Formats: sequence, structure tokens, C-alpha cells
Amino acid sequence: MLPGPAAAQQPSRTWTFTYLRAKSGQREALGKFVCANWLAMDSVAVRQGLLHSYHLLANADTSRNDWDWVVAVAYTHAKGYEGIQKECEKIRRAHRPVLVNGMALGQLGHIVKSESLREHAHPDQLHR
Repeated sequence: MLPGPAAAQQPSRTWTFTYLRAKSGQREALGKFVCANWLAMDSVAVRQGLLHSYHLLANADTSRNDWDWVVAVAYTHAKGYEGIQKECEKIRRAHRPVLVNGMALGQLGHIVKSESLREHAHPDQLHR
């Protein structure tokens, strides 16, 4: 049975996963930097209705060294960041950067990659 029109029109969320790699000895400091800066701005974006949610996830596999942290952001706009870029730039301009141990992102680590994903309803949810 194919889903009806209401299920087909159910909105799906766009997520961005941004992977970060810390410089040697800076893993925890990088996590603190992301919380004090990126997540602080994401909190404002949630209050303004631009984001559904945001999460900071640590790599639990200590044998891997390609990334340490993932920032996962769920957007309210189907185009993700592109759809809310102007509003996010306003938030960024209003934010006062917080250094951790006197260091900014470039001194603590770097972005490894960023990817966008589309969330889809589970088949059981399509018929509700």
C-alpha cells in the first residue's frame, strides 16, 4: 500500500553534521569552545524558530583519529543553512566570541567535513 497524499507531504528535516578534529591535547578545549560559541548561537537560532535542535556528539571510538566531535543541527527550513543564512549571520554578528584557554577554533582544531542529510519518516509513521 502506498502512502496517501498527507503522508507524502509530511515535512522532512534537513540536518547538517559538521565533524571537527582537535589538535593534539586540545580535545576537551575544542568541545568547550564549540559549546561556548557554536551551540550558544544555535540556542538563539532555536529560540528564533530557525532550528529544531542541535547536538554536540563526541567520538566514542578512541581508536579512530579522523574526528573528535560532531555538531548535528536540524533546520526548520528544507534548504538547511542556505534557507536561514541571512538570519544566522545576524546571530553571528551579535555573538561575542569566547576563547578557551586564550585560543580560538584555528588554534584548537579544524573542521574535517560537513555534510547535509535529509530525515525521513519511518514507514510506520507514514500511515498515522
